[in-house]
Parts: sequence; C-alpha cells; structure tokens
Amino acid sequence: MRRSIPSAWRKVTNAISRYPLVWILLLTVLVIIAIWPFPSLLIHGERLTEADRLKAVADTRSGVIATLTALAGAGGLTYTIATFRLGIADRLIQRFENAAKQLGNANETIRLSGLLAMAQLADESSHQRQACIDVICAHARLSSSQESSETSRAAALRVIIDHLQADARVSWSGSDFDLSNIVVVDADFSGLVLSGGSLSFDYAKFAVTSQDRTPWRKETVSFAGTTFDGTDVTFRAATFGSECHVKFDDAVFADGRVCFDHAQFEAGEVSFHQARFEPGCAVTFKHATIRDQAELVFTNADITGPGLSFVSTDFAENRSGAGNVTFEQAKFHGRIRFDNAIVDRVIDLRKVDWQDATLSLDTTRFNSGRLDLRDATGTGATISLAGAVAGAGQILLSEESAQLFRTTGHDRPADFFGQESWLPTAQSMPQATFNGEAVQPPTR
Repeated sequence: MRRSIPSAWRKVTNAISRYPLVWILLLTVLVIIAIWPFPSLLIHGERLTEADRLKAVADTRSGVIATLTALAGAGGLTYTIATFRLGIADRLIQRFENAAKQLGNANETIRLSGLLAMAQLADESSHQRQACIDVICAHARLSSSQESSETSRAAALRVIIDHLQADARVSWSGSDFDLSNIVVVDADFSGLVLSGGSLSFDYAKFAVTSQDRTPWRKETVSFAGTTFDGTDVTFRAATFGSECHVKFDDAVFADGRVCFDHAQFEAGEVSFHQARFEPGCAVTFKHATIRDQAELVFTNADITGPGLSFVSTDFAENRSGAGNVTFEQAKFHGRIRFDNAIVDRVIDLRKVDWQDATLSLDTTRFNSGRLDLRDATGTGATISLAGAVAGAGQILLSEESAQLFRTTGHDRPADFFGQESWLPTAQSMPQATFNGEAVQPPTR
C-alpha cells in the first residue's frame, strides 16, 4: 500500500537517515551563525554608541533565538505529523496483510472474518479502497471453483451489494468491480443506482451449480429496478445457463454501457419486463447467441433507439419450442437495430407500439426464422431491409399492421413477407404498399 508522504519530505528524511552526523553538524553551525555573528551583521554600519550597539545586538539576538525556537517547534510538529501518518500507513499495511491472509485460510469462519476486515479497511481508507475491493472481488472469483464454498462467494457479493445501496453507510459507488469468470447462483443487485466506475461479469456463468437445490426451483439473479447511470457494466462472453432466471425487470438504462457482446444464452430466462432503454445508454448484444431453450423477454419495455442493439446477434433455431424471444406490447422509438443478425427462430414483436420507429434489418439473414409484427400500433413505422437476405424466413404482418409499415432499402421487399400479411383470397386481398408502390404477396 502506498504511503502518503510528500515526495520532497521523503527526500529530506531519506537524506537525514543516510547521513545523520553530517546533518547534525551542519544544523549546529547554522544555529551558531544565526545566534552569534548574524545579529552584529544586521546592525553593521549603524551610527550607535557602544551601549546602544550592545543593546541592539542583544535585542536582535533575542528575536533570532525566538524565531529559531518557533521554527524548531514547527519542524518538530511537522516531523511528528509525518511520523504519525507513517505509523497509520504501517498499521493499514499490517491490517491489509492480516485480512488477506485470513481470506486465504481453509477455515470458512476465518475467511468470513477476513472478508469483513477487508471491507472495514476499505470503508476507513478511501485512498486504499480500490485495492481492498480488488481483493474482495478476487476472493469472489476464486470462490467460484468447485473446491471452494458457495458461502464465501455469496458473502463477498453481499458485501459488494451492501456498499452499492443508496443508503450505504460508506458508498463504494464509482469504484471498479472485477467479477469476471465468477459463478453466480443467487444474488440480489436490485434497486441499485450504478453511477461511475465499472462492473464486469465477463465470462461469468449464471447457472445453478448447487448439489442440494430444489429441482423445480429457479434460482434468481436480480437487477430489477436498478438504474444504470454511467457505470460500464459488461457481461461479455457470459453464459446464462439452465434454470437460472436473471431479472432486469423495471430497470432503467439511462447512461453509459451495458454489454452482452458474445454472450451465450443457453437456457433459462433473462427478462427485461417493463425496462426502460434510453438513447444515452448503449445496451448491446453484438455477436451474442440465443440458443434453443433460452428465453429473452422484453415485454412492455420502453425502448428508444439506438439504446438497444442486436447487431450481429445469432437467434438460433428453436427446435424444442421451449424458448422464446419476445417484445410483445413494447414501445419502440427511433431506430432499433437487428443489422447483420441471423434469424433462425421466431422473434415475437406482436402488439408493439411504433412511435416514429425504424426496425433496422440491414444485411440480416432470414435463414428459417420469423419476425412476427402482427397487431402493431402507432405511427411512422419503417422497416429497413438494405442488403437483407430473405432465405426461408418470413416477416409476418396482419392486415392492419401491413398498412402501418413502409419499407426501405430493398428492391423486392415482398419477398420477406409471409402469406399472413394478406387475406387468403385475391378478391379480398388489400393492396400492401412498400416504398410507395403496390406489391403482391409472394408466391409459394
């Protein structure tokens, strides 16, 4: 731990400790000069009687002695303060080392004591807080191994969460938390306001690993109601596994970045029900993969582009029918990007309220999946299909929603739209309009 001694004072103290006799001799000579010849030199040249001269020298010498006494007192006080600070720093180092040793102990009770001691040290020393947080995060990561106790990991997460609460006695908000590669089974990050610093769950595993868990019980990791307001939060290459429910319900993504790039949604459910995505916060799923049984839920969310982005996301084929990707009854504003995505499953966009919103599907590949846009409402809805590849996929529109959307960027937009976009008979078939031109439904 770095000692907070000014660099100039450190140089002086180092020189004194290296050559003490030289400094003592030099200081003695300076004091003798200041007390004996210096007062006579100050009054040299003055026209005084011998008695007046002797009195002036005595008065000047008394003033010099008083000044030297004051300087000596100030120097002694400064040295005492520096020594006191050095003592505090030494004690902090000792406490840090003792707590770190306890965290590495095989006994779980001793590890918990070390964790609490490290947290107390972080509370008391703002200068050393980040170092203490780094050790606590490292303890949480190491406790994710099979040999370590889940209790230690849960306790470390609890300490971190408690210090990010709005009413925390000492707030750690704005610090950096590295929880990469951690296994998260059950944790409650709900209701936090994350502002400044970073929170990394890169390569983390959100999955049930407990051997004695109830088979039917879904473990929950909750960020419900949390406000992301400037903290750099990353779930890069994280895995969301079986029976785990990760909740971002009612969360507010106001500013900063929340990154799910390269994440693997294997199974379980990740929900953003009634969450609010604002344009100042980049929530990205770039190169993420949503696999067979994974559920990704954005029902009733309020989404303003470009806050939420699925650029290059792989919506993998849903063979079992157990998983779901749904935006049902969400509100879209601005440009919502699915550019360069691979669509091999149903993406449920039914009953979405489009308010001057653009669904960007530029260079998207519809291999076999479908985008269900039926029963859409709102005004100013646009579908951008520049460079998109139809494949065997479809975009489903009801009769009403077919009149709501216009398309841009593709010469044959009708190639993307399934039969459900139109009525079944030619006599009752309405004219669907794309880019201002009437088109007929594609033939099968």
